[in-house]
Amino acid sequence: PEDLSPKVLGDLQALGVNRLSIGIQSFNQSNLEFINRCHSGEEALRSVQNAQKAGFDNISIDLIYGIHTSSQSVFEEDVEKALSLNVQHLSAYCLTIEEKTFFGRKHQQGALPDVDDEKAIHQFKYLVSALQANGFEHYEISNFAKEGYRSRHNTSYWQDKIYLGVGPGAHSYDGESRQYNVTSNNAYVRALEKGEIPFEKEVLSRKDRINEYLMTSLRTVWGTDLRLLRERFGYELDRAEGKPLQGYLEQGLLAQQDEVIRLTEEGKLFADQIASDFFVG
Repeated sequence: PEDLSPKVLGDLQALGVNRLSIGIQSFNQSNLEFINRCHSGEEALRSVQNAQKAGFDNISIDLIYGIHTSSQSVFEEDVEKALSLNVQHLSAYCLTIEEKTFFGRKHQQGALPDVDDEKAIHQFKYLVSALQANGFEHYEISNFAKEGYRSRHNTSYWQDKIYLGVGPGAHSYDGESRQYNVTSNNAYVRALEKGEIPFEKEVLSRKDRINEYLMTSLRTVWGTDLRLLRERFGYELDRAEGKPLQGYLEQGLLAQQDEVIRLTEEGKLFADQIASDFFVG
């Protein structure tokens, strides 16, 4: 948000950029300081408003829930401010504590407790309800869109389509392998000056592709297609030994229509666990 000056926005428009995804995370100053963000709550609001004044009418913003400093009322204020901006898309992610990060080190030192799961669940449920009541489609666990504004790029990930990433740190996928460019701006530019694209490549195995499809498709509104698994990969999830598909259906965490399985509202809270239980070992 702090980078979106009127000049930058004008330059982006001139280049033909027609969609912005802005990492707001929170409009609350205490939250922003806790997660070590450079921008202020006022800058967060102004970045979206300036983008709209510059003519952008396809804007996505990111929010984080489960932040230690964020009470239910503070999170509800974040959501209300997001809605007041009339953006077309919103992504929301639960705060995670990962190793080898600032939060990870604080957690290991005992200076930062685990994320409060109960609080995160309450905030997530409120978010889903509020956004759906305001015309957003909950089309992927972390993503909400007004009609016609689903993220085309991320949808390619979830539907196993090929995609090309351009620039430092960008990922590309050709259906069989994935490659990712170096993240250093300087190293990337130096390589380009030599006529090279600096990247690493990973060829995906059948197991990798099955598990990635399970992990991503199950999170979406269109669900996991058992027929596709069978025809593309020769994997019969509904007949796989030791896979708890029927149990999750009986528990009401999954629903099945024809040969497509989808998470129920309650099941969305257990998406990662359910997907991992279906993985090929």
